[in-house]
Amino acid sequence: MASSSSHGVLPHCGLNDSDLVECLSDSTGDRNNVILDTSCDSTANNEVEEFIEGFDDSFSNSAQLWVPNLPDTNLKPYPGQRFSDLEDACTFYTNYATTVGFNVRRETQRVRGSIVIHKYVVCSKSGTHDTSMSIISDNSSELSHVSASVGGPKKKKRKTVTKKCGCNAKIVIKNDGNGHFVIDRFIEVHNHPMVTEFGKQFLRANRSMNAVHRKFVVDAATTNLGSYRAHALFKSLTGSYSEVGATAKDFQNWMRDVKLFIGKRDVDMLIEKFKTKKETSDGGFFYEYETDSNGHLTRIFWADVQGRQSYDIFGDVISFDATYRTNKYGMVFVPFIGVDNHWKSITFAACLLNHEDITNFTWACEMFLKVFQRPPWCLITDQCPAMKVAIAETFPDSVVHRYCMWHIMQKFPAKIGAVFCAESEFMKKLNKFVWSSHISVAEFEEGWSSVLKEFELIARFCTLKLGSTIQDSEGYKTRDTSKKVWNEFQGCLGDVSYNKDGLEFLLEELKFLRIRVKQKVKNPCATKDDILQEIYGVRPSTSIIVHPPLQSNNKGCRKRIIGHAERSCDGKDRPKRVCKHCNVKAFHDSRNCPMKGEQLQVNPLANGLNVNVQGSAPPTLNVENLVNVNVQGFVPPNLNVEKSV
Repeated sequence: MASSSSHGVLPHCGLNDSDLVECLSDSTGDRNNVILDTSCDSTANNEVEEFIEGFDDSFSNSAQLWVPNLPDTNLKPYPGQRFSDLEDACTFYTNYATTVGFNVRRETQRVRGSIVIHKYVVCSKSGTHDTSMSIISDNSSELSHVSASVGGPKKKKRKTVTKKCGCNAKIVIKNDGNGHFVIDRFIEVHNHPMVTEFGKQFLRANRSMNAVHRKFVVDAATTNLGSYRAHALFKSLTGSYSEVGATAKDFQNWMRDVKLFIGKRDVDMLIEKFKTKKETSDGGFFYEYETDSNGHLTRIFWADVQGRQSYDIFGDVISFDATYRTNKYGMVFVPFIGVDNHWKSITFAACLLNHEDITNFTWACEMFLKVFQRPPWCLITDQCPAMKVAIAETFPDSVVHRYCMWHIMQKFPAKIGAVFCAESEFMKKLNKFVWSSHISVAEFEEGWSSVLKEFELIARFCTLKLGSTIQDSEGYKTRDTSKKVWNEFQGCLGDVSYNKDGLEFLLEELKFLRIRVKQKVKNPCATKDDILQEIYGVRPSTSIIVHPPLQSNNKGCRKRIIGHAERSCDGKDRPKRVCKHCNVKAFHDSRNCPMKGEQLQVNPLANGLNVNVQGSAPPTLNVENLVNVNVQGFVPPNLNVEKSV
């Protein structure tokens, strides 16, 4: 039997300590609840459904009372308990509620000037719902009158997650006048049971979206992972759904807030972020953009400090590629890429273009020369005619323009014969020297010549001139503080991952460290907009200056034209469907029916509503009975449909 309350008379039911001796434990065996049965009716409902948050409204009329059972009395509030500020008092009662199994709600407060005098924190089941209903009726609709006469007026009821049942459990926090807050009243008894141990994970206080959840959802969205997949992935990382701390719906709601925060101001936010980077980098960050006559973005170019420094060292040969389309507007993403001394790709600059034409490529090359001040020694591109013209017009004649090796190697079968390349060892031996990045120029020339002599082929090739070797200076390493903390935690977890004692020691140290962090560091309250501004680094403006770009339609974006022969082969195994317009089994539907513009013969037996819509009821057809066919789903005996047709 659970112990009784130690605070004298219970405010809610008027029972003293002696009355609590006869309290009976819940028949379900839930240790979180102690039932106070003050009813003499033996037919009272003793079976309580297991639930998570929603309670039945019948609890408000029940004579049973529940006292939460809390073994640790240090977590239980009591009258006279003192706190340094109001937030600590509210947090203490919230932690108590989540421990025993109920939600809380911050109610009204009394304020004198700007100082809070009284604050009420109540159970989430306190109060009652508004029972008023709004009747939905449409006088212009004939079917609405039929439905009203058959089933009565339709009522609209607001959906709620938590049902109120008039619970009086609460605490009243009072300002003592010395800058501290004291619990003035504490009502412990509830008129509803507490949630089970399994249901505690779904309490509102136990499923809040913290900073880790928010950042994880945003990072998952950048890799094309939706909110539900992000929740499943987070569950796999933590071990179970109960350890996630939020539901999949919470993840989805946060992603909804992110989309509402950005809206149609994504281009404005991008330009504002570029502007901030340029100001904070003392001009090291460069960006330039252009818009059309209506203010829509057409092209944008940018280069950061690290890319500009890398170009000074590794900018002899760059790749100018325009095959990336990873944005929803279909714009062409064009990166300027090089290779460092570790054979790793590095990005010097990038741009977004709305079209792959000479004008856009020329503008991109001009911006490249504007920011880097000197042209590269060699440019490697794909075989794009517009890009070839733009490079010839923008860069000087000293710049060597070459096609990428992949396109060159793809032309070998067409130039020397596909059968020869497939049946001989020519391509295999040639690739041995072409795709090797660790051989010298002399070894490449010797291997190339040996392959040509072996197969008696005459070919022309170019050799790139190697520049002098430059020692790389120590680069700038910028890492976010949160990433450092995460890496340290992962390192500690990896050190003790297979040691049970080590894991328990790490867990206790982390708990102690978390308590110290809460005591030393006060986390300021922030709105959703403040949190999103911290994540994206910029707050969207109220007015849109630069509108999002229009949908681009470049080469490779269109669908392939399917011929009649292929279309007939693909559709021969497709099942036919009944068209709702012509009532014929075919491959079309009511949207693209070929007889859509023609007057059809009405078949009342197939669809009685067609008679009402067309307004062409036969003389012997009773429209009133026809409505009954649609509503009730049966044909009256006195209606002979065949004769009427």
